[in-house]
Parts: sequence; structure tokens; C-alpha cells
Amino acid sequence: MLAQDGKLATRVGAIVLLLISAAIVFFVFVSGRLELGERTRLHVLFKHTGELREGAPVIVAGRAVGRVEAIALAPRALAGPGADGNEDGVDVTLVFHTSAAREIARGGDVFVSSRGSFLSARHLEIGPSPTPEGPSLASDTRPLRGIDPPTMDR
Repeated sequence: MLAQDGKLATRVGAIVLLLISAAIVFFVFVSGRLELGERTRLHVLFKHTGELREGAPVIVAGRAVGRVEAIALAPRALAGPGADGNEDGVDVTLVFHTSAAREIARGGDVFVSSRGSFLSARHLEIGPSPTPEGPSLASDTRPLRGIDPPTMDR
């Protein structure tokens, strides 16, 4: 009888360790990639982004409403409005919950900012639109032209 209890305890222990290992793998590798709810993706074009990093928050009126999903090189053809077309740019992909994107009017300035000192982490900020009754970012997903951050060279 005791031999069977030892085998049962070993099996239960192995199953518990397997479940704990699966939970750790899920939270470390999978949970950050899950997107629950409807998402809106928007592209913002810059000549350069400075120290902006993927995963940085997108701030509107002091509140985080999204995040920077990807930063990629934009060929000259995609350099966007306001660019002279002679130099490459940077395409920053933003992702929002669609409910938050519906509340943000298109037309506000998009710029790289930081909280406090120049040593703090950078984030993307969207200013208020001059026409708040205009289309929202959820209904009009054409690429925006961002305001380039100052460089130390200038």
C-alpha cells in the first residue's frame, strides 16, 4: 500500500511541476504577444526618431493610450508629407486599443518626448488637434508626419 502512495505522490508532483513550468513559459514568452480586444495600427513617419525605442508608450493628455510596436526604415518613396523626398525616413508603427483611437482626433502634432530630464526614457506624444471634431485616428489610418526631435548636431 505504501509503494502505491509513493508512486502516486511522484506522479502528482511531476504533473504539478509540469503545470508550473508551462505557466512560466506562457507568461514569459506568450502573454506579452497576446492582443485582447480590437486594435488599431497607425504609421507615423519621421526623418529620425532619436532615442525612441520599440515598446515605448504613446501618451495623449498625460495618459498612455498605446505603444510603439515597430520602428523601421522608410524608403524615400515613403518619406511622407513634409519630407523633401531626397532622404530616407523612419516609419514608426503605433498600436492602440480601438476605443482609445476613436477618442483621439486626427491632426494633432506627433513628437518624441521624455518625462523630466534628457536622460529619461523617450516616448511618443500626440498633441491636441486644432479641429477636435475632425476624423479620429480609428476612422482615418493614413500615415501621419511626426515632428522630428532635435539632434545634438544642430
